[in-house]
Amino acid sequence: MTVAAKTRVIIIDDYEIFRDHLKRVIASMENFEVVGESGEMAAGLYRVMLRKPDLVTVDISLPDQNGIALTREIKQKAPQVHVLVITIHSSWAYIGEAIRAGANGYLLKTSAADQAPGALKTVAGGGFYGDRTLPVDWPLISADTGDSSGKSPGRSRGVSPNSNELDVPPDLKEIGALKKY
Repeated sequence: MTVAAKTRVIIIDDYEIFRDHLKRVIASMENFEVVGESGEMAAGLYRVMLRKPDLVTVDISLPDQNGIALTREIKQKAPQVHVLVITIHSSWAYIGEAIRAGANGYLLKTSAADQAPGALKTVAGGGFYGDRTLPVDWPLISADTGDSSGKSPGRSRGVSPNSNELDVPPDLKEIGALKKY
């Protein structure tokens, strides 16, 4: 009997309480293990290069640099590593920049309790995951970024966004990313 290899995860988030919560979620998942964590970009990137994880969760707001820059660095130095952004930022500017930087998924922290296991499994499997609470046509966005895996879960559920969150970047408007609800 062969034992399936575990998906190795590094968590990069400046809030220790959130890292602890996410570690518990991952520990409860079959074939997943946390192999490192960090509260800042520099130490996080070092751990990624040293530990060679399969998947990294990245917060956008980090004390020494932002998670979008970190995502870009990870994708340049270790393109085989999947990146799931887990953040409080729901504005279109952040979503677009994270995806352009190479993120394989985007999840809001407010949705993490319900969606984190599915998001982690999808991203670890090579698919793209988009938070289901955001009114975004995720397959269109992932197609525009070159994700041709065909594994996009196509999550687009209507939750009325705040009016200040409708500042959709022109390139996302052009590909029809905003759903009308």
